[in-house]
Amino acid sequence: MKYIFIAGLIGWLLGMSMKNFRLAVLGIPTMYGLVVGFFFSRWAEQNHSLAYGIAYGLYAAVVLIWLIAFIRFLSDKAFERKLEREEELRFVEELKRRQMNTAE
Repeated sequence: MKYIFIAGLIGWLLGMSMKNFRLAVLGIPTMYGLVVGFFFSRWAEQNHSLAYGIAYGLYAAVVLIWLIAFIRFLSDKAFERKLEREEELRFVEELKRRQMNTAE
């Protein structure tokens, strides 16, 4: 369990240094691990399946936040491409109108 929280701590430090919220979210399960490991170690030993379940649940929430952000990123990119295509179509239509007006 210590190695999981060490990896989370490294990710949290990277996130804080880069001011990246998605990496900084790793601080939540890392802080849980540090608090439980140092202050409630006896409880964590007696209820290790619950302690691990809470830790893995927090990491699952972090991964869910990352997936939601990735899906939003992809949807924003798709929306931007759609807008670019619409602008190109409007530009082509405007060019055709101008050509027809000058031909008359």
